[in-house]
Amino acid sequence: MISRLTYYLLFCLFFSTSAWAYIPSFDYIVKRTSELHGYGIFLVDQDVTIIGANQKPLTVHEQWLIDGEKKLRMRVTGRNELSDQLAMTILYNDNRKYFVNSSGKVNTSKVSEDFFEPLFYFRNSAFLKSLLYNLNIIPRVALADPPHLKKVEDIKLKNERFVRLARSGGVVNYGIGEIINGDSGAKNPGLWIEQDFFHVRKFRSPTNIEITADKYQNHRNNFWLPQIREFRWNDNKAIITVTQVKSFGSSTHLQQRLKTSSLNASKEPELKALLPDNEQLLEFYRRFR
Repeated sequence: MISRLTYYLLFCLFFSTSAWAYIPSFDYIVKRTSELHGYGIFLVDQDVTIIGANQKPLTVHEQWLIDGEKKLRMRVTGRNELSDQLAMTILYNDNRKYFVNSSGKVNTSKVSEDFFEPLFYFRNSAFLKSLLYNLNIIPRVALADPPHLKKVEDIKLKNERFVRLARSGGVVNYGIGEIINGDSGAKNPGLWIEQDFFHVRKFRSPTNIEITADKYQNHRNNFWLPQIREFRWNDNKAIITVTQVKSFGSSTHLQQRLKTSSLNASKEPELKALLPDNEQLLEFYRRFR
């Protein structure tokens, strides 16, 4: 039986024609992308500047504890004039999020449909496939795993019309979805993954939320993360700048911090949510966090 790796190598060897023309299979693109999101637990510090129409920019600080796409913990605190007005911790477990409200009670709800942070952390190909399918970006047939082949003669080219080459931000990408080549193409939902490097460079949701990512850096344990990301929605935008990344491997202590039992306001009063009276900021955290 031919291994999956051998299948991909043979596929590249026999069917590529040029760097521009060759497009690997969707399965291969997703798998390679997932392999660049590290292993173990990471701590990411980043500043978020939210800019709205005719409003003064607001800057907050986020600290993320990350163990793949399904186990996340985020602590946000205010900067400058918001330094004593904003503090909140959110824990994400699978498709639900948990936080301690201002009264010290743990609240839970389903994650927002606009929560796309895991695009940059996912380690399981099935997660991305499911996300894109639920957003109607890929067809149902794309959810299937690649076949286990027994011989070279079984290799067949797939006609995956939802994967094509598309340029964005001066970079050639594998465009997933109904993407038109060119920066000024139709505003169709899709995912842009950089050709050959397999970094998520751009994402557009069916609700016209657009996320771009730039300046990727490689951190310990093969964790590639963009230093700068930009969210755009309506007339607003948010610029995310990574300030620090730390790797902790498989820390038992930090694994406990990723469990809902760690949200205990009686032991940690600072977990109680403190929110400012600013609709622009609240909208960002309701929709995107």
